[in-house]
Amino acid sequence: MKNVRDRTRAARIWSTGKIAFLLGALSTLAAPQPATAVPPSTPPPTESTAIALVGEAPRVPPPDTPPAAAATAGKSAKNSAVIQSSTDPIQASNSERQGLAEIALASQFIDKGERAGNESAQRAAYSGARKHAERAIGLLPENADAHFLLFAAKGRVAQLDGLTSAAIQLVALNRELDYVLHLDPNHADALASRGGMLVKLPFLLGGDTKKGIEFLERAVRLDNKAVGKRLELAEAYHIIGRDEDARASVANAEALAQAMKDPARSKSVAAFRQALESACQGCSVEIIGR
Repeated sequence: MKNVRDRTRAARIWSTGKIAFLLGALSTLAAPQPATAVPPSTPPPTESTAIALVGEAPRVPPPDTPPAAAATAGKSAKNSAVIQSSTDPIQASNSERQGLAEIALASQFIDKGERAGNESAQRAAYSGARKHAERAIGLLPENADAHFLLFAAKGRVAQLDGLTSAAIQLVALNRELDYVLHLDPNHADALASRGGMLVKLPFLLGGDTKKGIEFLERAVRLDNKAVGKRLELAEAYHIIGRDEDARASVANAEALAQAMKDPARSKSVAAFRQALESACQGCSVEIIGR
C-alpha cells in the first residue's frame, strides 16, 4: 500500500512540474556565464527557469509615461543602446516612448492569455505578446522587461504545444531568461521563475529547494504587489512541510488581490487555497494563480 501511495505522489509531482523538470535537466548540462553574457541572438550556453513562468507579467508604465517616472515603474536598469548612441534627442525620446508602448502592449497580451477561456484564444494572445515584445527589443535591445515578456510569451506557447515541443525550445528559453538576469539581476519575475525551477527540480539534476525558496522570497520582497509569486512561494513552503508559512503567504496574496480590487485574481487565490489544502504533503499544487 505504501508503494502505491509513493508512486501516486511521484506521479503528481511529475505531472505538475514536468516541464520545469526538463528545463532544469538541460540547465545542469550548461551552466550560465553571466560575466560574459551576450544578447540572445548569439548567447552562451545557459541555465534556468521553471517554465513554471508563474510570475506575473512585469508591471510597466503606460506608453506616455515620462522616462523619469518609468524608471520607478520597473523599467530595465539599462536603456536601449539605440537611444544611448543617438545624437538626436527627439529621435531618442521617440524610440524610448515607442519601446515602452510596445512593452505595455506585450504585457497586456500576456495578461489576456492568462485569462483566456480556451487554447485558441490563449495562442492568439501569446502570439500578440511575442510580436510586441520583439518590437520592443528592436527599439530597446537592453530592456530587461522586454526580454522577459518575450521569454514568457514563448514559454506559454511551448507549454500549450506539449512536453515534446517544449523540450526542443528549452535551451533558447534558458538563454532568454539568463539574459534578462544579466541585464537586471533584480528582475523579480525572472528571479521567481528561477526559484520555481530550483524548488521542483530533483536534487540529482541540480535542484536546490532551499536556494529556490531564497530566490522566491527575494522576488516577493522586490515586488510588493505580486499575487502569483506569493502563491508560488506558498507552494514551495508546502513542498518542504512549512505549511504555516504557506498559509501565511496565501493570506498575503489574498489581501493583495482584494486591495487591487481584482475579482479574477481573488478567484485564482481561492482556487489555489483549495488545491493547497487537498494536496498531499510534499506535492506540488496543480493550480497557481497568475
